[in-house]
Amino acid sequence: MRKIKAAYDAIQEGRIGSLEQFVRDDSALVGARTPFGPLLHVAAGSGNLEAAKLLLSFDANINARGGTFGGDALNYAASRGHVEVCKYLLSRGAEFDVSEPERNALFSAIYVGSTELAQLFIEHGIDCTVAYTGQSMTDMDARAFAIERGQKEVLAVLLAH
Repeated sequence: MRKIKAAYDAIQEGRIGSLEQFVRDDSALVGARTPFGPLLHVAAGSGNLEAAKLLLSFDANINARGGTFGGDALNYAASRGHVEVCKYLLSRGAEFDVSEPERNALFSAIYVGSTELAQLFIEHGIDCTVAYTGQSMTDMDARAFAIERGQKEVLAVLLAH
């Protein structure tokens, strides 16, 4: 547990050299789980592109699920508006998970009001038409979610495609 905490802290504090040494000393850290998901989720969620690159260079699972909603690193980065991390993850083969609204990177982009992320995800082929029904939504797709959230600029991006 101490090793995971040390690696987590290194990511949060931007100490890439320390993170690299921790991973070299114990390769199991690459897949280690925190309450927020694997360490790649921590890097993605904090916007630490260099940490994400390092973890992927040590074969971190780019599509691993974890954290509160069982999402992936791409969704975690999107939910915090980290465009460059999302671009990098997509360039490395990250896949879209649209199985639940909480895991849908486009819904995360809408939630944070990022037109740039919405455009990026559309260009990479995310399914904009998938609709969800649950406790807080009925037959809600990305356009309806943007309307509900009052994200007019993101809605304009969605309507353009």
